[in-house]
Amino acid sequence: MDMTIRAMTPDEKKYSYTTDAETLRATACIGHLRGDMDRDGDGFFTSWDDHTPEKNDAAFKSEFDAAINTLRFDSDYGGLLKSRRSLAAYAYSHPVYSFDDGRGTFGVRADTAAHTYLLRCDPSPGTYNLYVYCYERAALDRQLTADRAALDELCGAPLYLQTGEYARAHGELEQYRASDRAGVACRETIETAISAHYYDNRLHDGAVKEVVDRFGWERTLCVLAATVRHKDWDGRISNANKAWAQTVPVPENDADDRVSRFVVDRPHTGLTDLFITQARHDFLLTQPLTQDEIRAEAARLLTKLQEPSAPNSPGGTHYMARVTPDFLERASTKDLDSLKRLLPFQSLSLASAKDRTGTFAFIGKDENRAQELRPARASVRDGLKAPARAGEGKCHSREAER
Repeated sequence: MDMTIRAMTPDEKKYSYTTDAETLRATACIGHLRGDMDRDGDGFFTSWDDHTPEKNDAAFKSEFDAAINTLRFDSDYGGLLKSRRSLAAYAYSHPVYSFDDGRGTFGVRADTAAHTYLLRCDPSPGTYNLYVYCYERAALDRQLTADRAALDELCGAPLYLQTGEYARAHGELEQYRASDRAGVACRETIETAISAHYYDNRLHDGAVKEVVDRFGWERTLCVLAATVRHKDWDGRISNANKAWAQTVPVPENDADDRVSRFVVDRPHTGLTDLFITQARHDFLLTQPLTQDEIRAEAARLLTKLQEPSAPNSPGGTHYMARVTPDFLERASTKDLDSLKRLLPFQSLSLASAKDRTGTFAFIGKDENRAQELRPARASVRDGLKAPARAGEGKCHSREAER
């Protein structure tokens, strides 16, 4: 059978449940199958619920039966529905399919030319192991496109920090409500991103980017800070993240306990803490370096260059120290020039090293390493801002002196 399968996306997950009648019509949901695999996990007992009976015709029934049998018995599809054990094995080997509900539930989208089947699978014994929601493919995809457009519009709502009472008094209720809807959507996206990117006992790259690409840094960091403040008692959140959260503006709470709606709560708090740490790091990489940070890196490199008792370069001809990767990622050409000016070595160069990862500061083995950092060069702009001392900066003509 010509059918493709992939992980269900976050946008598609809600359509693996029964929705309201209007949405069922808009998506041309034909019906859904419910199944369990009996006590021993090898059975296959099912029941069917119609949602659009007129679409449940002979052609659909024939294709649907073929699709289910393919997913049960065709090895090209991993024997997904063969048994409860095969469901559990599939969930384990495809972690990105997970719903992260603590039960091992995962979601699969299967497509034929005309139809889409959204499979919500649960390998737990004593429950229904399978739900399959059946859609006309074109109608479902139109609805998903409309959903994404609505979410994109929501994501663009400005962050509103005032209370509902303030918004009502100042005629800003619509801004308040739009910002709150965006905050809730951002929280849900963070929860989904953590679920999708946590596997092999680690939170993989891409989770933060997935959220920031949709909601931007301001709202993402605001939701994370609100989460930390709400969980200030929780020892699973690092002290560094708790201190950081106090520096980020968050919405003012109100009588409806507004802020609780933004709290990331579905994933394990330890995973949320990892996400926050990664978000802070990734945001920092977008920020320009300050002169204090450049000087701190120069001081660190000077210390590293002074530590070895003999040249430590691969050829034994130079002293070398690795430049911090995060510093390099943020540094402009001017920043690197400033770094070089602070280090008191004539032979200083920044380059790669054979069989080593990264960029290194090199100095010749004959350099005097006991020197201190050079003073920072005074900025012309800062000089123009400085107040003139008494008697300076005045222009006297000879006429005025007479």
